Amino acid sequence: LTLVIWDLHGDDVYQRVKASYLRGMAGYFLVLDCTRPQTVEVALDLVEKFAANLKDVPGLVLLNKADIKEQWIVDDPILTRLENTGLETLETSAKTGERVEEAFERISQKMLGA
Repeated sequence: LTLVIWDLHGDDVYQRVKASYLRGMAGYFLVLDCTRPQTVEVALDLVEKFAANLKDVPGLVLLNKADIKEQWIVDDPILTRLENTGLETLETSAKTGERVEEAFERISQKMLGA
């Protein structure tokens, strides 16, 4: 079994995410910087753009920067769009490592159908 992890910085003028990048994917994280609403918008747009490619692939949304949650500026309409994707969310912090291991355990369980 080979595990490959790609870190795509998003979809913008300088780097486009192509459907071919998703081929053969077994699971994915969407990591959202909740202090920057535009990153949330980009992530949600990617989910919508590639919905057909992602429908049978388990995903997990990581709401990053939980260590500075008081600085989050994600508004209710964005959170509603996020909830409507049906993806499970988990608050994490890349800085402190808070719930990062749990995120990998959870996506592994989803990929194995547990």
